[in-house]
Formats: sequence, structure tokens, C-alpha cells
Amino acid sequence: MTTSPVFDWTGHAIQDHTGLEALQARGTLRFALKEGGLDPSSVTPHEMSAVIKQLLPKFLKKSGVDDADGVCVRLGIALNTQNFSQQDQPRAAEAFFQRALTPKR
Repeated sequence: MTTSPVFDWTGHAIQDHTGLEALQARGTLRFALKEGGLDPSSVTPHEMSAVIKQLLPKFLKKSGVDDADGVCVRLGIALNTQNFSQQDQPRAAEAFFQRALTPKR
């Protein structure tokens, strides 16, 4: 199964920040993405940021990571420093709905 560069980077970062083995880190990330309705092959940095903030802490705790909240804060900061080229931009449909649902001032 092909995974996005964002998924690959995040899986390695989880491994580096938690001491989880590669398969456990990637599996934990897959569970969090699945709960968010996202696909590892197409997840964007914007989507991954939301997963790291809102869903991943719960799954890291289930995997026995002591400071899951702190790990996720560090992961979010590190993710924001990465350049994933075209994937940095929200998808066209997402961008449309973000504009449509944002109140005008």
C-alpha cells in the first residue's frame, strides 16, 4: 500500500519521539487516521495536523506512551516546519468549503 510523504514523515516522527517500533508507530497512526476518515495514501499536512492535535493523543496513550499530549505538541510543531510541496495546500474542495463556511466580515 502506497502512503503519502506526510504519513511516512509522521510515522517516523512518532517512532523517534516515542520509542515505539516502526510497525507500532505506523499502525497507531493508521488507527487515528481511520477514526478521522482519512486515507494514509492521500493525507495532507493540514489534515495530519488536525489528526495530531485531536485524535493521535488517545491512540498513543492506548499504545502505552506516557506523555502522549506532549509528544503530539512536539509533533505538531515539527510538522509545521516540513515542506511537502504541493500537498501543503488544502485540496480544492476543502478550500471551497472553507471559503463558503467562513463568515464574511
